[in-house]
Amino acid sequence: MDSNKVSRYKSIGYNNETGSVSHYNKYISEECFFDKLINYINFKNNNIVIVCHAINSLIPFVSILSKYNTLNKVLIKPKSIDREIIEYLDVNEYDFEILNRFSYSTKDKLLEKFESFSNGDKCIILDIGGYFSSIFDNNDIVKNVIGIVEDTENGQQKYESKDLSTIDIPLFSIARSFPKETEDWWVGVAILFSAEKQFRALGKTFNGKQILVIGFGKIGKSIAQYLQRYGYHVTVYDRDPRKLVHATCLNLNIIKNRSKFNHFDVIFCATGNKSISENDLKEFDRVCYFFSVTSADDEFDIDFNEFKLAKEKFYISNNNSNLYFCNKGNAVNFIDGGEIGYFAHIVQGAIVCAAQKVVKADYELNKINELTDNDEIFLSEIYLETFL
Repeated sequence: MDSNKVSRYKSIGYNNETGSVSHYNKYISEECFFDKLINYINFKNNNIVIVCHAINSLIPFVSILSKYNTLNKVLIKPKSIDREIIEYLDVNEYDFEILNRFSYSTKDKLLEKFESFSNGDKCIILDIGGYFSSIFDNNDIVKNVIGIVEDTENGQQKYESKDLSTIDIPLFSIARSFPKETEDWWVGVAILFSAEKQFRALGKTFNGKQILVIGFGKIGKSIAQYLQRYGYHVTVYDRDPRKLVHATCLNLNIIKNRSKFNHFDVIFCATGNKSISENDLKEFDRVCYFFSVTSADDEFDIDFNEFKLAKEKFYISNNNSNLYFCNKGNAVNFIDGGEIGYFAHIVQGAIVCAAQKVVKADYELNKINELTDNDEIFLSEIYLETFL
């Protein structure tokens, strides 16, 4: 390795003598958590394909996961990339690539990609965002996929939209688990932090603004309640009337009709399911700023190729220069790294627990399986023992 490359790795602990990247001391407790968990449940000697965000919380996870298992492929989500983490994966010789959703848009394309990196091994897929959901599009034979674990709500919804009886592949989701609920609360806080930071970069504050949160799931609820806590004027919309009833229980304002979207100055989009479309944009006749909690292709039915950078991190359309989309419609929290501390690791731990259930054949076919209460209690005990 040349000297210029070596110097670039010093910030993440490049060891010039061994040619490897060591970890910050801050990763010791995180690695201890995963080491304990993997040894307790004996999740070892498996072949894994993992979809992930290239952020700091990935390092201790893949470090210990690969210590006991083989990572056939690390697939990086394209909208959440920290270049130092990419360098870490490169120097430590992980086999990784940046995801392209088009390559997974049909079952044929997906299987072609999978076969290119499975090397004939029987693999467990750890998914984030339903990239592998097309595997259930028909009953064509699938070789070497012994199970799938999904992490996110919008990913689970993609699997739910499929006929899971078409093929007998065990499927787990931790999207509605206790660990994920804990993580999503802090994701909402991180999103609000980054959104306010970007808004202040424009010389503006949320004070006096009419703010709408679309989607009152776990992340949307966190955003709305923190806005309320800070004294901002916040309103909630959700297409599920039960969510609106719950919002009123928490003393939040609600709207019941999408036609009122254009009454707001700031909108947080927290559905993961096409909350705003091109047709909606035509109804806005005032300046409005949009912040997303997930990738633009999941949250919006909008072609952002036609958008241009206006100022700071905000993009506008040629068709309506009053509408500003932060981070080009992608999750705003990843501008600042998307970190939420140790809470990310309890979710990664839940993924490992679900993967071990695949190995032990502790599942039902043709449905989405979840962790049991006992699984979550066990995982929480290890978390408390390690971090608190």
